[in-house]
Order: sequence, then C-alpha cells, then structure tokens
Amino acid sequence: MAAKMGCFCAATLLPLACAYLAVPGEVGRRVGLRRVGMNRETGNVSFWVAAPLGVEAMDRRNFGIVAASLWHHGRWGGAESVIARRIFERHCAADGVVADLGSHVGYFTLLAAAHGCATRSAEIDADFVALLGLALRANGFDDAARHRVFTGAVPAEHSLDAVAAGVRQILYAKVDLEGYEAAAVSTNASALNRTSFAYVECPFVAGDERICQTGSKCMTILGSLRRAGFRLSALVAASKGPGATGGFVPQGRLRALPGDLHEACLFLQSLGNVNDLYGDRPPVHDLHGILAADDSPVAAVAVDELGDARPDEDYVLTKIAPADAREGVRVVGDAFIFDVQVYDRDTRQTTHWRIHARRAAFRETMVHRVCDVIDLDVNVCDILVSRVEDQIQHK
Repeated sequence: MAAKMGCFCAATLLPLACAYLAVPGEVGRRVGLRRVGMNRETGNVSFWVAAPLGVEAMDRRNFGIVAASLWHHGRWGGAESVIARRIFERHCAADGVVADLGSHVGYFTLLAAAHGCATRSAEIDADFVALLGLALRANGFDDAARHRVFTGAVPAEHSLDAVAAGVRQILYAKVDLEGYEAAAVSTNASALNRTSFAYVECPFVAGDERICQTGSKCMTILGSLRRAGFRLSALVAASKGPGATGGFVPQGRLRALPGDLHEACLFLQSLGNVNDLYGDRPPVHDLHGILAADDSPVAAVAVDELGDARPDEDYVLTKIAPADAREGVRVVGDAFIFDVQVYDRDTRQTTHWRIHARRAAFRETMVHRVCDVIDLDVNVCDILVSRVEDQIQHK
C-alpha cells in the first residue's frame, strides 16, 4: 500500500538520514536510512531500513520494487507483512528465532528483530548484505550471536538446514530465493520439522504446463512441507491494489489447500502471480486462528458508499466534498473535529476527510488507527497530530 502525504504539509521532510557507505556492485556509494513502521504491516514497532538513493539504483531490477516502496512509502509486503508481524507479536517473546532466506535489504529480518525475535538471514547479493548490515547497526541489532547474516551460493549455504544449524526451534521460516526455494527446503527435512510457521514462495511461470508435474519445483516444495507435518494454505488476494503488480498482495486471506498435492498445486497455479504458500501446525501454532483473533479495527474498517467509517467510538471518519473542507480545529464536547486532504501520488487525486476524534488517547488513536485508514504516512501523521495539539493549546 502506498503511503500518502497530506498537502497541508507537502513540503515536510521525511525522516531520512543520508549516509555514504562503500558497497560493491552497481548500487553506488550513496544510500540512506529510512524510518518505517507504526502501520498496519508492522504493528506498534518502527525501525530503520537502508536503501540505495538515486534514480539508477531505484530502477535497477533487483532493487526497484522493494527499495523504492520502502524509501518512498515507508512500507512493504502488504498481507505478507501483516501475517508475519502477527506471528511475531504473539510468539517472538517466547519462541524465538526467525529464518529469513532471501532477505534482500532485510525488511522481514528487521521486522522480526523489532518484535524481539532472534534472526538468521541469508542473502547472496553483496549489495543487499551491506545494506542489511548497515540497518542492523543503525537499529542496535548488532549482536552477531543473536542476529546472524549468511552469504554464499544457493543452495548449499542457503538451505534452511544450513542457516538454522544449532537452532532448537524456528518460529517462522521465510523462503523467497527467486526460484531456488525447492532446493532450500528439500535438502534435509530436519529444519522444517523444527519450524512452527513457514512461508515459501512457490515458483512457476504462468502458462507452464510442467508446473504441477511430479518432480517440479512447486511439487517438491509442497511435498517437503507436507512431509514435515504442516497444514498448507495459500494467500488469496482479496482485491487488486497498487501493490498487486509489485510482487505482493495488498490485502488477502488464507485458504487451506486440498490434501492431494497435485490438486493443491493446481489451485496455486490458478491464482496467477500470487504464489504465497504458508504452513502452520494447529492447534498451538494456528495461523488461521491468529489472523481471526488478532484482526485489528483498522483491518476491519470498510468505507461505505457515503464515505463514513465507524470502527469504534474513539473516532469517526467522513469523506467530504472539497467545497465543504474547513480550516482549523473545532472542539465539541470531548472531541476534536478537523479536516484533512490527502494527495495520492499514484492516482494524482486528492481526498478530503473530516475527522472526529476523542480527546482521550488522541495521539494514539490517530497514529495507530486513523492515519492508516486514510493512508497517511506515519511521519506526516505525527506532524498533523502535533499541529492539532498546538492549536488546541492556544484555544
């Protein structure tokens, strides 16, 4: 989901710390640190992510989608990120270690570490490894024993068994290795047997009839997970959004796969470009149960035809016409009333909202709920809240 900047502070600087880091390859020497978090994808945590600067770095195929989304919008992963953070919120304190195979610049590694998990990350691209190392140091996640980064060739050094060697229990294994996933999870079953939740991208090419033949990569992955005792589910897109063409599902739901592996593969194939495969172990590690029990008010909000959203008594959002927008903050009883206009860079359209927010827990309600609903960047949201509070103090 692309974050938006309200035009009331369109010139506000994002919290970026430019740095110069010598990294090999085509990235160049100019990178920056971007603060991300406090949104639906990350939950109540925030952390620094390192990404390359400059048009050439952003356009580079391997960097473009992820780095540009993190740098310009401060978020990544859509439903995949929501699922991961809900696992981390519930289990990191007790269960422990997250294996991130194909870590890229380390978004999911950093998300896990921010929630208190130890991490084991694997990445073959030296540029990505350098950026992840910078981000780990910037966040204070520089305990090498607790947060290990593996480099080397696929699959030998990047099998789940190699990365998780010596780890008693793996809370969450994410395996996204651009076509090498089957080798990473089929080398040996011991690591999968010690894993509570698994996410594996099932690689295939649209229209390839060999995808679900015996011995194919996708069938190998399905077989490895099933033999390790996982219940298998697929992430099904709930809607098409700005992230759907960028490699992830903006919003989605899990659907349990058929018991027959060939039928399961055919179902995955029917989803097109969405090939996110999940494994869990109910009843203790029940992913469907976590998502149902932890569904947040923000995720449940639906804006009706009139533009009104009423998730609880703490706030009310109303979509208004531009001509009805008013300046300033009004105080009515225990509520603040003010109007905000949000500009969408992707569609180049402006939406006007009237916000009624209770005085009690105003900042928390805005940052953790309201701004996410109207897709307002968390940093811009913080500035908005401060301005509202300043105006109230002078009334």
